[in-house]
This record gives sequence, structure tokens and C-alpha cells, in this order.
Amino acid sequence: MPPTDTAKNRDAKSRRSFLWLLAGAGLAVALLVVDVVLTLRNTWQLNEDASWVARTHEIMASLESVLSLAKDAELGAWGFAITGNSSFLEPHTRATATIHQKVVALERLTGDNPDMQAHMPELRKRIASRLRILDEVIALRKGQGVEASFQPIVSGRGKQEMDALRAVVAEMMEHEQTLLSDRSRTSRRTYGFALFTGFLSGICALAAVSAFSVLLWWHLAARSQATAALAEQAERLRTTLASIGDAVITTDTAGRITNMNAVAESLTGWLSDYAEGEPLDSVFRIVDEETRQPIPNPATRALTEGVIVGLSSHAILIAKDGTERPIDDSAAPIRYQQGEIAGCVLVFRDVTEQRRAVRVLQESEARKAAMFEAALDCIISIDHEGTIIEFNAAAERTFGQRREDVLGRELAEVIIPLAYRKAHRKGLARYLTTGEGPVLNQRLELSALRADGTEFPVELSVTRIPVGGPPQFTAYLRDITKRKRAVAELRESEQRFRALFDLGPVAIFSCDREGVIQNYNRRAAELWGREPKCGDISEKYCGSLKLYHPDGRLLPHSESPILEVLRTGVPVSDAEVFIERPDGSRISVIETFSPLETELGEISGAITAFYDITERKRLENELRRVAAELSDADHRKDEFLAMLAHELRNPLAPIRNAVQIVKLAKGDEAAVQSAAETMDRQVAQMVRLVDDLLDVSRISRGKIELRRERVELASIIQQAIETSRPMIDDAGHELTVSLPSQPIYLVADGVRLAQVFSNLLNNSSKYSEPSGRITLSAERQGSDVVVSVQDTGVGIPADMLPKIFEMFTQIDRSLERSQGGLGIGLSLVKDLVQMHGGSVEALSEGSGRGSTFVVRLPLMSDEWRVVRGEKEESNLAAHHSPLTTSPARRILVVDDNRDSAETLAMLLKITGNETQLAHDGLQALEAAAEFRPEVVLLDIGLPKLNGYEVARKIREQPWGESMVLVALTGWGQDEDRQKSKDAGFNGHMVKPVDYAALMKLLAELLSMPA
Repeated sequence: MPPTDTAKNRDAKSRRSFLWLLAGAGLAVALLVVDVVLTLRNTWQLNEDASWVARTHEIMASLESVLSLAKDAELGAWGFAITGNSSFLEPHTRATATIHQKVVALERLTGDNPDMQAHMPELRKRIASRLRILDEVIALRKGQGVEASFQPIVSGRGKQEMDALRAVVAEMMEHEQTLLSDRSRTSRRTYGFALFTGFLSGICALAAVSAFSVLLWWHLAARSQATAALAEQAERLRTTLASIGDAVITTDTAGRITNMNAVAESLTGWLSDYAEGEPLDSVFRIVDEETRQPIPNPATRALTEGVIVGLSSHAILIAKDGTERPIDDSAAPIRYQQGEIAGCVLVFRDVTEQRRAVRVLQESEARKAAMFEAALDCIISIDHEGTIIEFNAAAERTFGQRREDVLGRELAEVIIPLAYRKAHRKGLARYLTTGEGPVLNQRLELSALRADGTEFPVELSVTRIPVGGPPQFTAYLRDITKRKRAVAELRESEQRFRALFDLGPVAIFSCDREGVIQNYNRRAAELWGREPKCGDISEKYCGSLKLYHPDGRLLPHSESPILEVLRTGVPVSDAEVFIERPDGSRISVIETFSPLETELGEISGAITAFYDITERKRLENELRRVAAELSDADHRKDEFLAMLAHELRNPLAPIRNAVQIVKLAKGDEAAVQSAAETMDRQVAQMVRLVDDLLDVSRISRGKIELRRERVELASIIQQAIETSRPMIDDAGHELTVSLPSQPIYLVADGVRLAQVFSNLLNNSSKYSEPSGRITLSAERQGSDVVVSVQDTGVGIPADMLPKIFEMFTQIDRSLERSQGGLGIGLSLVKDLVQMHGGSVEALSEGSGRGSTFVVRLPLMSDEWRVVRGEKEESNLAAHHSPLTTSPARRILVVDDNRDSAETLAMLLKITGNETQLAHDGLQALEAAAEFRPEVVLLDIGLPKLNGYEVARKIREQPWGESMVLVALTGWGQDEDRQKSKDAGFNGHMVKPVDYAALMKLLAELLSMPA
């Protein structure tokens, strides 16, 4: 039977209900999924908001802690400045050690906040500035006293820096407060949104499963409230731990660490992240300070017994790095509301400074007690009523009173004479009323009373004891009976000494320990040129007088010998100084310093005796000057004699050779003519040398006379050029002459002026390199004519310019630059020019820059006269040796004097030898290498390379080891012979060489075995 409509409708309704059920179930599941997602999201957001709020609270707590520590440091410093008691520094020391840790923790907490990070440098700067001012207060209190330490306070700098610090902290607190408000609003919005979504999802879920939805809503609400409460509780705990100045560690019931604050991290050396979960005994290691045995951890007992436990006073905490610190701590259980123990909190602090302060205080009290009893002076203390409260052993001995008998009695009745008691009581009452005490902190001399009734003098000093409450006073007394007697005796002795002191011939003065003059005698005032002010601080020896070293340097007070005597106590004798007197005159004195000592051996001053040695010094200096001049004259004499011997031997050598040539060259007209010319040139050279010597001698003795006549300058210069032309041409120099077109007339000795200009031209030729340029010019300048001789030669060093016209002076006497001459040519020029009423000047820009000699002579005037002189002549005779012959040999002759070299070579050729010539050191080496001679006759004074160096270089060659080297030189002193021997010469002969002696020497040298 087919179904009815009703059944169909039920089936459809059933299917629709099932579908609605499925849809409702799906909707319920979907709503549940949405509800779960929203719940998770809201829970995470609530936790995040709670964390930010907690961090803000922690930052604000840190800022408050920094400000609190700055106040603690300020309190400790001001306490110490006011009282001078070091124990008041404990808050300052603790705050200084902790505040920087707080700043570091604060910087770490605000690392993600740029605004807060921007305030950190200013915060550090203000903290450092404030602590620096407090350190200045402490240093001033320690070094200069309480009044000096108040200067930073009075100046207001401390208040300014503290206000600036508060302003920075306030700005940072305001910023965090703003963040806290924003984060609180965000947290409330999140909480409200969570409530709204929970309520909405609950209503929707109630349509599907109402009972489940209601329970779920209440569950979400309860969980949200619990989360907020937990977040608030965690934030409160973090803030509390961070704000505590002591170290704090919390544990669970098993004794494992759950939390540590920054102070605990610092003291244990453990970071909180690494310490969490570790057993407390691993992090908090404590031992007994005396026995070094481990101490039971107080947290264990607090957990097991549930009571508060404290440590002994001898606990030492050993940090992770081994650092040990004394600590004071306590442990207490953490309980739930029901009383169940949830863990333990351990609170401890570093008490290093407290223990040190206690030890210092104990030691100080012990020292004070020992000093009080061992003091040699009487020490008596009284209270504000004048009652004796302390009476040391020295007071018992001095006053003849026992301590137990005088304690509690009035001071006036015990030791003050009757005549002074009323004044004592009145002064004490006045001080208690007005605070004025004229006798406080003063050294007074009064009379005191012994137990037997006798009075005696005492030295007294009274000071107030810095204690709280009514004032107390301490008096220091010393029996000065013996000192008074000694002073009287000393005064009498001093009067006797003063009489002797003033009458003594030696200048004497005395000074105190600081060098201040205390006494002086009449002779000292006479030498100083004034009366010093005794006892005046400005009258320090070497401070009130200008003293100088013997070498003329100012002697500062710090270098005075008297300071060394005052410092070491060692006498100083025969110290020489110059004293500058008020009138500017200086005297030279010899001083002796002796220390003055007390009976205890302490240096109390010094006494100085000095006497005037000005005249003696003058005589010594004069004697020293004369000795120096004699020594210099002797040295110059030796140099001149050596130079004279050298210059005379140089022309004698070619003369002797020429004589031998003339003897042997029979019928050889050319050889004889050449020898004659050589002798003529060399004799002329010797005549010039002798003439120069004679001229210098005549001028020095005033014997020379000028033959003045009217002469023309151009003819004189032409005569000088003709005289010097051979030397100039031989050296290849270029001579340029520039004279005025109009004739210039002089009233002069034409021969002598020609000699002047010839000497200047010869000098330029000698000291110019080959092919150099020499310029002679003349011009009229007013009533004078100026003649200049300029060259491109070696120049004149600056230090030689002032001495160039002195006798026997040559610029360069080295062997390589040997140019001949006696060093008297320029001296002769100067003398002759000055005799003509003129002047001569040498100019040069330095070595290698050439030189210029400027001669200035007066022109012919309307009136002139001729003074006739006389001419002296000298003749020299030549000495010769008989000529000997020798076997033929290969001989190299080396000499820069061409005449000498050529005549000797000619003489050797005539006698059958093969010869070759060289005229400087480099040519000698080349010729020796090519010619390979058996004998080298070698001059020492060679250009380019001297003979010593040539000999050494020859000996360095294999072919030069067996050569016979003979030095032929004008230098014949023992040291010259030793130099040639050291250089490798076989023989040494002095010019002019005797030919027979030379042949004999060569025969001996060549016959020797190699």
C-alpha cells in the first residue's frame, strides 16, 4: 500500500530535521572552531599585553631605583662632609658600586625603545657629574676640612646636577608612563574584545548547544580573569625584585632557582637565564670566614621547617669566578594563601665595606687608647660643666694626681691656680652661651698647679671633641719648665755668639728648614749690598738674591746647594756662585753649607759661610787667557814651521834635480837649458816665500816704509797680472779684467800695491779648480776706488770668514787640496792695504760657492807726499850631493809639482832608468797598472787621491804586492813617517831628495828578499 501524504510529510520533515540537525551540528562545530580560534588569539594578545605592561613597570622601578641610589650617595657624602666619620660613606660607596649596574640593566630593558635609548647618554652624564661632585666633596673633606668641603654645596653645583638628574629621570618616567597608559588601554581593549567575542560565540553556540556554550563562556571569562591576575602578579613580582637594593633569589620547593635579580647576578657571577633550574647550592656557595668549612644553606631549613633563617656574621659567598665577599643574608618560605609552602626567597647583601669600616673603627679606637696612655704630653678631657672625664698617665706624673681621684672633679679645683679659676669658669660659660672660645685651638703658655701646691709653666692647647649632645673638650698640656730655663740660657749664649758673629771677617748667614734667612752678620750685608729682612718668606736664599752658576747661567732656587744640605743633612764645601747685588754689579764667592740639627738629630736649618773671590777669579781668568794665547801661539808656531819646511822643500827638490842634470848632461844644450829654467822658476818661488816672510816681519816690527808716489791704478794691476800670469795659465783659469775708461791715480807705493793684487790673484788661482774663472774689476766710488777679485773656487766657510786675514790661516790644508803657500799672503795684503789708508774685505756664500776680495783705497788728494823706503834682497844657495849611478830599473815618478817630477825623471833617465810620470793620485794608479814599475817614487800631497791612499790601493792588487814604494814628500815628522809605513811604503824620504841617498835606498830595498 503506498504511503500516505502524512507519512511522506513526516519523512520529509524527518529528513529536513536531519538536514537541519546536520546543518545545526555543522554550524555548532563551525562556531566551536571559530570560538577556539578567537579564544587562542585573545589569550595570546592578553599575555603579550601583560608582558609589555610588566616591562614598563620594571623600567619605571629601575628609574626610581637609580634616583634613590643617587640620593643615597648624596646622603653618604654629605654625612661624611659634616661629621668626618668614614662610616657615613657606606651608603655612598654602596650606591656608587650599584648605580652603574642599574643603568646597564635599564639600558638592556629599553633596548627596543629609541626614545628611551636617546635619554641614556644624558642619564649617564648626569649620574657621572653628580658622583664627581660628591667625590670632590669627600676629597675636600679629607684633604682640607669641613669648610672646604662645603664649597660645592654653597656654589649650588650639586643642586643643579641633582635637579638635572631628576629632570632626565622625570622625562624618562613620563615617557614610560605614557607607554603604560597606552599599553593599559590596549590591554583593556583586548580584554573587552575577548569578552565580546566570547559572549557572541557563546550566544551562537547556545543556539546549537546552549549548556555547552554557557559553560564555555564562563570558562573563558574565568580564564581571562586568571590570566590578567597572573600577569599582574608576575609584573608585581618582577618590579619588586628589580627594585630591591639587596640580592634576591627565589626557589621552588625542591630548592631549584626560579628567579634572580640583577644584584644577585652581580654577586654570584651567574646570569639569571643560566641559573634558573640549577640547585641553589650550586649557585649560592657559602663558607665560614674563619674555618673555611661550608655553611648549611639557610634556604634548606626555611623550606623544611617553614621558618625565617639568618646567616652567621662570618659567612663568605664564593662567586662563580672565585671572588669572595662577606655577606649578610636571610631566607624565608614562600606560602600559598592556604599556608602551603610554594618555595623559598633568599635575600642577601655584600657587607665588605661594613666589615672593613668596623675593623677600621676598632683599630682606630685601639690606636687612640694606646696613644692616649703612651703620650708624653698631658691629655685631660672635661665635659660642658668643666668636670674631668679623662686623665692620662702623663697627667698623673706631671700633676702628682691619681686618675681615680680626679675623675668627676672640677678641672679648676685640680690643676688651675686660684688666680685663674674665675677666668676659666667665665670663659667656659661664655662659650656655652655664645659659642665663642678665644682659647680654643690656640697654643698658650699658662701656669698650672701640682698636687703639692707648686706652680709651674705649661704649654696648653684646647680643642672641642666632635660628639653629639653637650660639648666636650680635650686639653693637651706640656711642662715647659726645662724649656724656659733652656731659652734663657740660649738667649745669653746667643748674645755672646752675636758679638763674635758680627765681628768675623767671613760673611755668614743662617736659614730655617725652608731656606728662609733668619740671621746674618755685617760682612754678609756688605757683600750682598743690602740688609736682608730676617724671617720674611720672600728672603729665601736664591729667592731674594739673583745667583748665577760659574758659567753665567741663572741659578734657580730649586738648584741651590743649600736645599740639598737641608734635605740630606750632608755639608757642601767650596760651592762657587756669582751674586748680583742691587746696583747690578756681580761678585764671585765661595760658599760652605753646614746643616743645623736639633737634639733629636732632625735638620732645623743651615748655616752658610762665604767669602769674596772676585779679585782672585779675575787674576785666574787673566792667567787662563794668557795661557790660552800662549798655547795658541805655540800651536800656530808649530803649524807654521811645519808648513814652512814643506813649502821650502817643494822648490828645493826640482832645484837639486836640475843641478844633477846640469852635471850629467854634458853637451846636451836642451837639457841644461831646461834645468836652468826650472831652477829659475823654483828660486823665484823661494824668493817670493822669503820676501813674504820678511815683509810680514818688517810690518809686525814697524820697520817697513812705503815709497809713495803718484801712480796709475791700471799700470799697477797690469804689473800684478804679469806676476801671477804663469800660475793662472798653468791652471788653465780664465781671467777677466774690467777697469774704468778714465785713468785713476793714487798716492801709493806701486810695488806694494802690485804685490797686494798679485797675492789676491795667486790666492784665487790656488783655490780654484782647473779651468775656473777669475774676475778682476775696479770702479770709482766717491773719494775711493774699489778693486774686487772674484773667483769660482772652493769658497770660504762662514766660520773662517772672520779669521781669513789672520797670520798662517789657510782654508783647506788637506793633502788632496795642497796648494802651497805659508798662509801669510792674505795677512800681508791686509797690512799693506791698511798702511795705504784702505781696507780689505772677504766675501763668500760658503764652501764651493767661490769668494770675492774687495780692496778699498783712497784716491789721490791735492796734498800728498812720498815716503821713500828701502828694498831688501835675499839670496839662497843651493846644496847638492854628488851623483851616483845605479842599475837600470823601471821607475814611476808621481808628483803634482811638474818641475819636480820631470827633473827627477830626467835625472833617472840620464842614469839609465826607464821612467814614467803621473801628476795626481788617479793617474798614479792607472800608470802603475799599465807600466808595472819596479819602483814607485810617490809624493804624498797629491790632488784627487793622496799618496797614502794610492799606496794602499796598489798593495791591494796582486801585481802591487812586490813593488817598492818610496814616499818623496815635504813632510818629514815622525808621525808622517809612521803614516807612510802604515800605508804600505817601503821607504820615506824628505824633499829635496839627495840622488845618491835615493839610489842607495833603492839598492837596499830591491836587494831584499821578497
